[in-house]
Amino acid sequence: MSRWRRELVEVQAPVGRRTARAAQFAGCAGASDYKVVRPKPPNERTDFLHEAGFTFAEVDLEEPPLLFFSAIVDFFPSRSDATRAKEKIGSSLAGPSTVQESDVVVHYTDDPGTPKRQQVEDVVNRCLGR
Repeated sequence: MSRWRRELVEVQAPVGRRTARAAQFAGCAGASDYKVVRPKPPNERTDFLHEAGFTFAEVDLEEPPLLFFSAIVDFFPSRSDATRAKEKIGSSLAGPSTVQESDVVVHYTDDPGTPKRQQVEDVVNRCLGR
């Protein structure tokens, strides 16, 4: 295998894992009362992350009937990328509701401790295997 081919495979592997984890999460969350959305670029909410060089897979959980997101779940290739992205996400979206678990960053629209937040956190934690 040539050097450039080996490097390409090494770069693609994390992309496949992120995408697979996001798909697995979406499948699990689809059994809940939330509408599961897998946005694709261009996406106004995530363009600033792509422009900053981040690569990730995203799953949104939207609450019916209004279909306004309750949680945005972003899967990053590493904990360090997630940490850097969390800072950008938290500063760009309203509210102090951005949390990080290893290489996953979740932004919630409801404040901690509220029933709506607890309900969506339960789905996110269950589907992340926590």
